[in-house]
Amino acid sequence: MFFGKGFGDLDLGLLRPLAVAGYAGYDAADGGSRPGVWNSGFLIEYSIPYLQANVRSFDIPDLLRNVTPMVEFSLSNPVGSAGGPATLVIGPGFNYSGEGWDFGLEALLPTSRAAGAGPGVTAQLHIQLDYLFPNSLGKPLF
Repeated sequence: MFFGKGFGDLDLGLLRPLAVAGYAGYDAADGGSRPGVWNSGFLIEYSIPYLQANVRSFDIPDLLRNVTPMVEFSLSNPVGSAGGPATLVIGPGFNYSGEGWDFGLEALLPTSRAAGAGPGVTAQLHIQLDYLFPNSLGKPLF
């Protein structure tokens, strides 16, 4: 199950670019020695592009105009007798949105030894097909 709420429709001034999203779900085990796992988490983000376009335009460097800083909290809780301790990973990072692409970078900070041996990092690059191929793959199917 996924949920999300942006604050753009609320009269909150500079908090309007704030958004909260989250998820909760169960991963069923395949009958081996591994347990089923409840996974949940949430994300808090602040959209500078929304701030600039819809709330108030600040004189900030162009590089920052397309940045959305965020913090993600991801919890896994094994279920059953074969399960281990619950784990929590905190992921501060940002997303940079370009024309037809997005780049995200996030630190992964485990809160216990069960969550990981040390910090890590993840990066994602999303390229939109309709931007790359506007007259073929980028067309609507219907």
